[in-house]
Amino acid sequence: MSLFSAALAWLAEPAHWSGPGSIPLRTAQHLGITALAVLLAALVALPVGVAVGHTRRGRVVVVALAGAARAVPTLGLLTLLALAMGIGPRAPLVALVVLAVPSLVAGAYAGVAGVDPATVDAARASGMSELQVVRHVEIPWPGRCSSVPCGPPRCRSSPPPPWPRTSPTWASGGTCSPASSRATTPRCSPVRCSSPRSRCSSRPRSPGCTGHRPGAQTLSSPSNHHPNHPSDLPAPTPSGRTPVSTTTRLATLAVAGLTLALAACSGGDPLATPTEADGAGTAGPGSASTIVIGSQDYYSNEIIAEVYAQALEGAGYTVDRQFRIGQREAYLPEIEDGAIDLFPEYSGPVLQYWVPDTPARLADDVYAALADATPEGLRVLDQSPATDQDSYMVTRAFADQWGLSTIDDLAKVSTPLTLGANSEGESRPNGPAGLKKTYGIDVGFTPIEDGGGPLTVKALLDGDIQLAIIYTADPSVGKNDLVALQDTRGLFLASHVVPLASDDVDDAAAAVINEISAAMTPDELVALNARSVDEQPPAATIATDWLTEQDLA
Repeated sequence: MSLFSAALAWLAEPAHWSGPGSIPLRTAQHLGITALAVLLAALVALPVGVAVGHTRRGRVVVVALAGAARAVPTLGLLTLLALAMGIGPRAPLVALVVLAVPSLVAGAYAGVAGVDPATVDAARASGMSELQVVRHVEIPWPGRCSSVPCGPPRCRSSPPPPWPRTSPTWASGGTCSPASSRATTPRCSPVRCSSPRSRCSSRPRSPGCTGHRPGAQTLSSPSNHHPNHPSDLPAPTPSGRTPVSTTTRLATLAVAGLTLALAACSGGDPLATPTEADGAGTAGPGSASTIVIGSQDYYSNEIIAEVYAQALEGAGYTVDRQFRIGQREAYLPEIEDGAIDLFPEYSGPVLQYWVPDTPARLADDVYAALADATPEGLRVLDQSPATDQDSYMVTRAFADQWGLSTIDDLAKVSTPLTLGANSEGESRPNGPAGLKKTYGIDVGFTPIEDGGGPLTVKALLDGDIQLAIIYTADPSVGKNDLVALQDTRGLFLASHVVPLASDDVDDAAAAVINEISAAMTPDELVALNARSVDEQPPAATIATDWLTEQDLA
């Protein structure tokens, strides 16, 4: 009798289908162990994978887990656990959990990280909290479309709709709009939308909100907060440090210890692109490893980081691009831990992160205080003349008429002045009261609810206002030939582009970056941002062209 015939005969034996060792009972036991193993692995892996995919922190551990899983001999692990725990269900259960966790972590990470960034940006722009972004946009609940407040829902797989960049409304009352990130049901309330040049991208992500207060101008546009606005910084803890979520770190440490010894057996990074997989090795002169360059989830910052990367590659260094990481509270701990070697930062906001109560306001004072506040193992390279910060803007014609170049010069103007900004700007330190206190200049105020966007610019060009609060790197500055008045007394917190580097960035690499910083003027940065908004090429293309124009390629 052949083995096949013997197996069929064994299955056909009635005694094997009843009793304590029956086929149905053993099948149920195996299915139960498998289900329990998957459940236990999912309880550990899914929160870790989702957290890593959302924050982009802990990716190195995910890579190690996935690589280790490929190298672990399944039968060898099961035999080892059986010898340690004895024969029974515990050994296979533990083995299955250990083998399932890496795959589930990697899958959850890849799924969340693969969500269309435009959808995530639009969700944040509409006021969703980070938890709401995860729950309602990034996690693919069965049958659910990824929806974004302030606009109709759309499925993750569908392309972003062609929303108009602006759609002014002039109604006298607020229209019904989705609530803020603290609620989930629609309500009627004034909703502020920032300008198209805000943090995540300059490109349209979702239709804007339409509610506004009487007497205010309202703009429908994306509402991503600019990453360097002091008011957007998280509140400091009693220790003076910005609160940082430790979910990813605690969860990944729980499984990292099990895989560190196995990670060395991995043949490579299963999640890396071919460029990343081949990028390990010598970084360049005086360096023993790849230079990891990060960027904020902000299109202008990504362009600067790409300029750094291409310049270093041209000098013979190997770089690893870790772009669009997120906000300051997400990426600065990674920089402090040594996971990122080089990052384009902004002097004032990063100083306030480390020293929340700093009295420094002017550019040189801020830079000196930042150099002193930088943690051990890090240093700031030369700050650039380029800035990305709030400022008072006037038209070129108005500046020429009154001879204006600084805020002090506003004292020369003999006609009434009106400042235009978001409604909350009226009570901010750089509003009318702050201008009066610091410079002794009286101005009126007109609320324009678009965060220094097109409506603010139009009101400025039309003469409805004479003064506007607009970011210095906003593309509209160059397009409309606006003039930023120099702040000589520190009314606005100075925010110059400044490279933050680890000690692993050698002197030769630092010299390359310092040359970039010196060449990047305020007008150059505005031009780079304007090209990103108008032509929408990749950051790599913009960086390559700029380096060529500056003879730095």
